[in-house]
Amino acid sequence: MHTALYIAGAILALWMTGSLIRHFKNKNRAVRVTVGNCTGCGACLRRCNHRVLEMANDGQSRHIFVKYPDRCTGCGGCVPKCKFNALETVFVSDIG
Repeated sequence: MHTALYIAGAILALWMTGSLIRHFKNKNRAVRVTVGNCTGCGACLRRCNHRVLEMANDGQSRHIFVKYPDRCTGCGGCVPKCKFNALETVFVSDIG
């Protein structure tokens, strides 16, 4: 029984360590939206675990925007979900 607990604890510790490494490794990256390519399908919204993206409706079209850039870890999980190349990960110094 103790062996199973040690193994579960080790797996949990490795998972948390990997998550922290990914978080700090990508801290200098963020997601940028190319509004002209965005169709507003929402596939990236469903994929973002950090709830950084939000849908905007400007009267003529719906599109995604980065509502909480400070929460974005730059993991890029949302990028491959976009079939229209509206999302890309960039260095924070390139945004502006």
